[in-house]
Amino acid sequence: MSSINSRPRNLFTTVLIITFVLAFMPAGWLGWTGDVARVFGIVLNPFQQFGNSMAAFLQPERGIAVRRAATGERQLLQDAQNFERLWQEARLRIEQLEEQLEQLQRIQIEDFRGSVVPLTAHITGRNPRHAEAIVRLNRGSRSGVEVNDIAVYGGVHLIGRVVNVDAVQSEMRPITHPDTPPIAARILGADRPDQPIDEGIRILVEPRGDGTFRCEVERINTVNEGDIVRLAATDWPRSAQAMVIGTVTEVRPNDRNPLKNIVIVTPRFRTFELSFVNLLVDRHRGSAGEGGRG
Repeated sequence: MSSINSRPRNLFTTVLIITFVLAFMPAGWLGWTGDVARVFGIVLNPFQQFGNSMAAFLQPERGIAVRRAATGERQLLQDAQNFERLWQEARLRIEQLEEQLEQLQRIQIEDFRGSVVPLTAHITGRNPRHAEAIVRLNRGSRSGVEVNDIAVYGGVHLIGRVVNVDAVQSEMRPITHPDTPPIAARILGADRPDQPIDEGIRILVEPRGDGTFRCEVERINTVNEGDIVRLAATDWPRSAQAMVIGTVTEVRPNDRNPLKNIVIVTPRFRTFELSFVNLLVDRHRGSAGEGGRG
């Protein structure tokens, strides 16, 4: 009886010793173990497949549910991010529309009721290498735009003049463009907001190419920084008269002519800062096209 009980122990001890010896043998001597493993794999493979099938039968939805949960979470996150972007986009659009409405309200329509109406025109093309270059607008002859129509911003600030028009777009040359001819204007005192324009100092402003204007003023005339410069030129449309060209930003002596001062005028707004302008078009032309406002 004892010999029978000792046989399993002897077999276990023998297997343990053989395993220990094999563990210290060089790897090159153990190539035959791969063949043994393949033999056992052939024998055990049906049992493995059966076990996998049973596991899938007992818990079929666990893996699928986990994958579905992960996919649903990613989709919810994407939807939330997309809704946030749409909300922000809507807020930005509202802000842009409010700005355009404010600009239209600033224009004193009563002053032009018999002749022109404002037409919002977005700037769709510009030269990034030249801040004072001609810009392209998204309004053309179908909207009633014609050459020489003026562009304003903030109601009274003169921005430029239309120089080319086709059916659906036009080109506007800023007043600060180097090719803009000298503009007749008047200087009005900043401390006299009600000063009539005919009492202002007569000047002829010329663009310097850097976004500012230069003019010469008799030294006997008092000109201070901050004074307002308004257009008073008969070669510009009636709707442009008394529009603000800019403010005086510098007054210095003219070394070549001691009797005069050099005055630098800087516009309040420049085209590279703007995304749209308001064109003042003839009321009848505007109504015949796409409508006076946009």
